[in-house]
Parts: sequence; C-alpha cells; structure tokens
Amino acid sequence: MYRQTANTLPYILTMLTTPFPTFSYHPHQVDAIHWMLRREHTDADYVRGGILADEMGLGKTWMTIGLLLNAPVSETLLLVPPVLCTQWSTALQQSGIPHRILGPPSKKGADGSWATVPGTQPVAVTLATYDRAYRN
Repeated sequence: MYRQTANTLPYILTMLTTPFPTFSYHPHQVDAIHWMLRREHTDADYVRGGILADEMGLGKTWMTIGLLLNAPVSETLLLVPPVLCTQWSTALQQSGIPHRILGPPSKKGADGSWATVPGTQPVAVTLATYDRAYRN
C-alpha cells in the first residue's frame, strides 16, 4: 500500500492510500475522498453514502478508487456508462483491485457474460452498465 499525506481533515485520516507508488491525489481529490469517508462512516450525520457528481475531468474515477482503498468493504457495485467500462476496468487493474465485469449476453435473450480480473487489494468490485445490471 502507498500513502499520501493529507493536511486536511486530520481527524478522519492523515494518510491516504494511493493506487500505485507514482500516483498523487490533487488537493480537490483529497477533499473529496475525505468527504466520502465521512459520509461512509457509521456515525455519519443523516444518512450514509452520497453522490459524487463533480465536473468532467476532475478525477472521479481516482476519487472513488481512493475511497475503495481507504475504507474497504467486501464488495462494491459500480454502475458506469458503457463508454467508461474499459477506463474503469483499467484503473481498477492499475490499482490492484479485483473486479468482475458484467458484459453483454453471448446470444439474444441470454444473461450477460462475466469477465473476472484478479487483483491484490482486499476489496472486490462488480462493474456493470445500468442497462446490463437492469437486464440481468
């Protein structure tokens, strides 16, 4: 595991695990990861969880991976647009996160097919598009 020092919100986490040794979070990503960690904490105000809806290009993929690496749960479902499945799979693989991908069915009327990508981190992710998850 690789750690990056954070000087904001020290009561949550002073060091963040990064996806790989040469990776550094931008300050706005550190803030977002801390926000998500607070929202996931068992004593979070109101409800647990939230929606990360930053502008395009700010690194939502890496922010979410930062959450997965710093507050691991046994299984996470990620629903992404079809054009982002490959990008997400590559980022998860670079981060050492094992995942399975729900792809299109092999023939009409069948359930979707699964592809499994191994990893080294203690979390697992299921990656699918909304359409694939809905139809399965």
